[in-house]
Amino acid sequence: MPLTATVVPGEQFPDNTTVTRARLRNAANPAVTLGGELSNGDVALDAGIALTQLAGISQNQVLVGGAAANGASGNNIVAVTLPTGGINSTTGITPSEGTVGYAELKAGTTNIIQGATDYGTGVVAKADKIIFSDGSDSGNIKKTSVENFLKSTFSTQVAYTDLTATGAGTCDLSSYTTKATCEAASPTAGVWTSYTSPGAGGALTVNTTVTVDLNGNPVQVIALNPPTGGDTSYTCTITYRNGPSEGYARNVMLVVSNNTPSTLVKLAFASPGTGKFWFLNTNPPESIAGNKLGVLAMTGWPGDKCIAGWAVEP
Repeated sequence: MPLTATVVPGEQFPDNTTVTRARLRNAANPAVTLGGELSNGDVALDAGIALTQLAGISQNQVLVGGAAANGASGNNIVAVTLPTGGINSTTGITPSEGTVGYAELKAGTTNIIQGATDYGTGVVAKADKIIFSDGSDSGNIKKTSVENFLKSTFSTQVAYTDLTATGAGTCDLSSYTTKATCEAASPTAGVWTSYTSPGAGGALTVNTTVTVDLNGNPVQVIALNPPTGGDTSYTCTITYRNGPSEGYARNVMLVVSNNTPSTLVKLAFASPGTGKFWFLNTNPPESIAGNKLGVLAMTGWPGDKCIAGWAVEP
């Protein structure tokens, strides 16, 4: 229904009445009464109603749909004050799930990371926070301190690998009866060593080639036990695999423990393929005495090469 206007003259001027100055003044001031109401259809699309013509709301407020029904048009409109910290669930204004994702945060050099201020080195404190994605299926975003993050990824204790566990490093004839099956199944394919299983405890007792994995744990161990089968000694040959690619190096500390009271165990060293096994400031050790512990520091070099340094307790 459009707006209506009813005009009532300020002076009726009945017949046979004198026209006076007062009546003229009354006639110049008619009474106007507005009626009806405006609907959406009565307002032109290009009406251009200025915001200043609308009822104001308080500073730091936004308009949202309220809880109360407002007839057929839906809920009423209410003004909500934003909290000091910004928009959050308290206001009822939160981004819908999936509306802010990786695509909204990754934009080039101004993404959420690249766009931040770079404070350079020396400004990271252990209490500073970092965010990361949960590795489980939930994928939740989490935060932790720099201190806790470093504790979880770098530790003062490291895992080691026992290279003399049963079947480790080379082919075990108790499991592989032919060279072909050995090379197909062994972690050091191509190495064929004729020895029986090291047995309980995994320590060596016969001639054996043990392969250090330069891409394995940073500490690896070889345990030596007294020889079996009437032999007075045996030879432990040490080689390596999984050297680094060009431009990189890999470090491993190999601990060799001779657990026998008096038996001397011979040592030999072999490089894979056309590589070289270099020893710094010394010749390769020929043996390790009984009840002695030795350490071989190994740095893998591109091209199947290895730089080594040997030390043994006196």
